[in-house]
Amino acid sequence: MNKTLKQLEIENAVLRGAVGCTMAMARRYAYGRMTFAADTVNRVIDSVTKLGIVIEDDVTSDDPRYAEDGSLRLLGYRECSLH
Repeated sequence: MNKTLKQLEIENAVLRGAVGCTMAMARRYAYGRMTFAADTVNRVIDSVTKLGIVIEDDVTSDDPRYAEDGSLRLLGYRECSLH
């Protein structure tokens, strides 16, 4: 089935919204974990924002854009620097 341009535009908008919401939840999950989760989420955040996908800031975090790596907090660092 061939989709019309309008159908593709609607599908694209829905998927962009879903990715933005999912990444905001993934950032919340990864924040403070002592695993590769924070690094992985932060790299994906960078990738999807380059595509123009909006991820709402986390107003409860010191760095509202990225997840903080918990193992670095134990060492006295504030965040994993990917930016």
